[in-house]
Parts: sequence; structure tokens; C-alpha cells
Amino acid sequence: MDTETAVLLVLASFAFIAILCLAAGWLWMMLVAFQTHPGWGFAVLLAYPWGSLAFAVGNWQRARWPALLTIAGLVGIVLMGISIPLLDRAGLKPTPRPTASPSARPAP
Repeated sequence: MDTETAVLLVLASFAFIAILCLAAGWLWMMLVAFQTHPGWGFAVLLAYPWGSLAFAVGNWQRARWPALLTIAGLVGIVLMGISIPLLDRAGLKPTPRPTASPSARPAP
């Protein structure tokens, strides 16, 4: 495996983890919000991200860990957005693999 492919594989893994943190934090926040009051639950469900932000600010003791998990996911996604143009400037791109055309046959 060449360096470019390894770097892109690590970044793809990081992006997956960031998206997973964001989704898990939002679902956890929604569960905590519904446990607090159905109105909060629907606000978090239907008005993302503002409903989650309002719930986290108003109920910090209950929403601390889901909010921190969501923030970690958002920070990871922002870092991915920043790193991709930097990698492009550094010249790290996946190298295309040569493919044999269907009509090409080995010489006898």
C-alpha cells in the first residue's frame, strides 16, 4: 500500500468516527430530551441543530455528555473539511491503478 492510499484510508476512518460521534450524540440528546419533556424531544428531533443547542444550554446537567459527544463529532467533521484541501495542496491523491481493457489479451 502506498503512502497516499494509507493517508486517505486513515482520513476516511477518521471521518467515519466523526460522523458516528455526531449521530450517536444527537440520538442520545434526543433520548434525554424526550425523557425530560416531550416538547424538548420534538424540538431536538425537528429543529436540529437549534433545538439541541437550546436543550443543551437549558438542561446542561442532563445534556452534558450527549452535547460533548455531538461537539466532538462536529469538530471532527470541521477538521476533515480543513484537511482535505491541505492534502490536495500537498499532492496527496490516490494514484490511479492501471486497468486492463476488456479486449486486451495476453500475447501468446
